[in-house]
Amino acid sequence: MVKPIIVGSLILGLLILSPLASADGTNPLVKVLPASIDASVGEEFSIEILVDPADYEVFAVQYDLVYDSAVLEALSQEAGDFLSKDGARSIEVTNNIDNEQGILEYGETRMGVTEGVTDAGVLASVRFRVTGDYGSELELTNVMVANPVAEKIPSTIESGICAVDGKTGMTNLGESPMLGETDTQESTLGSPGFGMITAWIGILILAYAFKRRF
Repeated sequence: MVKPIIVGSLILGLLILSPLASADGTNPLVKVLPASIDASVGEEFSIEILVDPADYEVFAVQYDLVYDSAVLEALSQEAGDFLSKDGARSIEVTNNIDNEQGILEYGETRMGVTEGVTDAGVLASVRFRVTGDYGSELELTNVMVANPVAEKIPSTIESGICAVDGKTGMTNLGESPMLGETDTQESTLGSPGFGMITAWIGILILAYAFKRRF
């Protein structure tokens, strides 16, 4: 009877931990690479979502990538080796393409280990086809970076842009950062998907602990 209470308390604690602050003020960086693309109608191109941990141990990452669905068609979204480059296993918590709304959703976490990644690498690769004749922003939003105990790490975000035959005029820009600008985001419990990915980390930690014990 005691074990379920302990397990439930641990998961709850993982979900309400406060964000960490970097000792030197440097946050992990999540960015679109290359930051600028110039393509033609009908052409296909690929971008990568790069993560630089900035000396943190990164255990899981999620993002949304917003684009103009009248200009770009997303063809694929595939995992990179950022979270598994040391031979550890990882699992995609979410990988969704919505070309009607113009949004990609991606989340991935390590599993079977207790340590995070500290070297920069490619989290995911995305391939697009150009279908419109004006530019589209490639906006990273709802970004979450977490450490091995599901603590939130404030992160710096760099979005990208796709020009079409040199045209960069866009019709659906909001208040998001443009090319060359950065945005520091602090993940919150209210962010869509945040509870899901931190819960996954909590479950994996517990499974690993019980496996070692028994």
